[in-house]
Amino acid sequence: MISYGREETVSLIRVVVRNRRRYSRPRASMLPSIAQLTRAAEGVFIVEDVKNIGPNYDPTLLAWEENFRRAWPRFADRYGERFRRMWRFYLLSCAGAFRARSLQVFSILFSKEGNAIGNSVRDERQTASSTRTAVLEASALRV
Repeated sequence: MISYGREETVSLIRVVVRNRRRYSRPRASMLPSIAQLTRAAEGVFIVEDVKNIGPNYDPTLLAWEENFRRAWPRFADRYGERFRRMWRFYLLSCAGAFRARSLQVFSILFSKEGNAIGNSVRDERQTASSTRTAVLEASALRV
């Protein structure tokens, strides 16, 4: 959160969403849609900015899986083969879901109702987000 004075004026969240409502098994948990998130904010928050950073997650997850594979020998005795298979499956299936655009990651900037924020806050957030994205994309090229 960015704070000016005593009260937080804006909040930035990052959230994984599905393109349409669907329950995942076996725990019957639900990933929200972007529409559900913005509807929930109505009357409480103002949605100042929304950015889809999901396309960056495919190469990011592949890099995490490669790092995991390289580091695995140090942890193999502690966690076992079953854990290794499950974790690789999770990372690679998530990468596939992001590549297929079934999953998205959104950065959403909210402000409180009644609190006007200036363009400087949006510009500050955009600069920070663009810098992180540029670093992520550059690191993804090395994978």
